[in-house]
Amino acid sequence: MERVIVEGYERSIWTFKSIEAISKHASTLPIQIGRGGDERRFEETLDDHPMLKLLNKKANPLETGDVFKKRLSAQLLLSKKGVFIEKTYSRGGTLVRLDLLPPDRVQIIPDDRNADYVKHFEFTDYSGHVRELLPKHVIWIRAPHPLDPFCGVTPLEAAGLSIDLDVKARTYNISFIDNDGRPGGIVGIDLDGVDPREVDRIQKRLAPGAHNDGQLTLVGTGPGGVTYVDTSARPREMAYETLSGTSKGEILAAFGVPESIVGNASERTYANADREEYNFWDHTELPHLNLIASGFDPDLDDEWSVRFDTSSVQALEFPRRQAREEARKEWEAGLITIDEYREIAGRPAFNVPQSRALWISPQKAPVPANDQDAAALGLGPDSAAGGTPGAAPTGAGHRGRRCRRRPRSGRRPERHRGCRRRTGAGHAPRPACRFDGYRRRRRGPRRHYRQRPRRRGRRRRPRPQHPERCTPRRRRRGRRCRTRHGRDQGPARGRRIRGH
Repeated sequence: MERVIVEGYERSIWTFKSIEAISKHASTLPIQIGRGGDERRFEETLDDHPMLKLLNKKANPLETGDVFKKRLSAQLLLSKKGVFIEKTYSRGGTLVRLDLLPPDRVQIIPDDRNADYVKHFEFTDYSGHVRELLPKHVIWIRAPHPLDPFCGVTPLEAAGLSIDLDVKARTYNISFIDNDGRPGGIVGIDLDGVDPREVDRIQKRLAPGAHNDGQLTLVGTGPGGVTYVDTSARPREMAYETLSGTSKGEILAAFGVPESIVGNASERTYANADREEYNFWDHTELPHLNLIASGFDPDLDDEWSVRFDTSSVQALEFPRRQAREEARKEWEAGLITIDEYREIAGRPAFNVPQSRALWISPQKAPVPANDQDAAALGLGPDSAAGGTPGAAPTGAGHRGRRCRRRPRSGRRPERHRGCRRRTGAGHAPRPACRFDGYRRRRRGPRRHYRQRPRRRGRRRRPRPQHPERCTPRRRRRGRRCRTRHGRDQGPARGRRIRGH
């Protein structure tokens, strides 16, 4: 166990980041005890159970609840034996303390009568004393091995070769840099007649160490010969980069942690990064948290269970957000009701006629679910009156009035040119006649009562006419007519016209 911790967890950066990414969520999320509900929320929860105080507040005098849960999660990922938690009860039978036991100091003693069960646990403390612990005082949590019931499996064991290769490759590269003094190039010259001290100085240039790396070095050759050898190219470094990338991918795959979770989100879009985060929670983190929480269930009644509260995790909203968007599109298309949409969104239904009806696009015409809803929506009379849901109310079509356009001679009052529909009640709802309210809908300002209407074609400003108050006597005397004229008879549109 110590070798696994030192070489696998402390020296491999990808192993450390993977375990850190998984265990930090187990330490920050609170523990809940409840029953009923769905996978997101309990219908009923307990707030005064002693286990909640230990897991969320203070597990033992040395560790808080967050530290205890983080160590528990990390040990589960590192130890092949699993996690051993000692429970301490008071004299009244109340759980008062939880302690994590070192896995390498705990021995599992099978039952002599039935080898599939545990007789007791033997724990060797730091002073060397051996204590026997009954199974009811120990919580044993492990990822089950398919063949050995007394053993578990860890991702560290599956990625052991990749972790070992990554650690040794880094160690080899560091040793190569420390011990190799390969120069950037070698120049060969004739050393005949060269002072031995000069030769020693040249040989010192070949001393190992990273500080001597990349320098040019002189060596002796035959008489009169001068050569140069380039040693700057290092295929070994290129092989190390490939080896490091391969080991990183294998380690992260064994722990189920995407590279964007450990801090490298390059070459990824926002959508890809969000999807990787959801996959991490759905396939790695949630099963890990459920495995931890299931170890505390035997201390509760059958209908109660322990769970990590993940309602505040935004990454888990991804499928629910997609479900709401699809339901919103179905409601806009008139395929589901408002109450059905709210049920998908996890909200209580209104349970009113408007929310139970289907609203057909694009006019959003309601389709009632029953006769009573049709009467409430105003689409037909009550069932007691013998009406049909969805039928138009009595009096539809021109609102039961005659068209205000004066009919031509020889035509009946119910018809006129341009409106071929009969007025009156009993017809299906139709658009209003364009002649209905003809005088009210005529555009433009109100004209003078003696002013002629405009002619089609060339636009001319109408000449104002004198009203009756502008008498002939005043016109003969040549006085100014102070009567305001204009289409609106307002002070801004009036004119002062001299006598005619």
